[in-house]
Amino acid sequence: MPDTTSRTPGRVTSPAAARLLVVLAVASCALIYSSAFFDSSVSGAASIVGGVVWFPVYVLLRRCVQEAADLPDDRLDEREVALRDRCYLVAYRLIGATISLSLVLAVTDDAADGTVVRSWNGPWAALLLLSAVLPSAVLANAQRRTD
Repeated sequence: MPDTTSRTPGRVTSPAAARLLVVLAVASCALIYSSAFFDSSVSGAASIVGGVVWFPVYVLLRRCVQEAADLPDDRLDEREVALRDRCYLVAYRLIGATISLSLVLAVTDDAADGTVVRSWNGPWAALLLLSAVLPSAVLANAQRRTD
């Protein structure tokens, strides 16, 4: 049975809870991003629901990874430092790829005869939120696998 104790009070350590938080974080960003493809009534509702779900999920994810993310290198062992650095590298590469794909979509959508995206406010907001949550989500997912 995995150890569910923690050195940080209030840290979510259950692997199932960490997995649920990661899924909810990515899903809320995807919901906000996809709001650009709906009409205005559905778009507004999707953005609001995504934003309402995103904030508490972000706070809980940060609590999951607070120890590994915020402690200086000399307070962590070599394995934890390597895991954190590897997770951040993966997360920032994913963020870069997502932003690049969005820019390609923006250029091709602008060049197309019919507009596919109704408004770019949702996608850009989703990319900002994803940039904030993805490093913690990747780290929480990796910690879940190593525990």
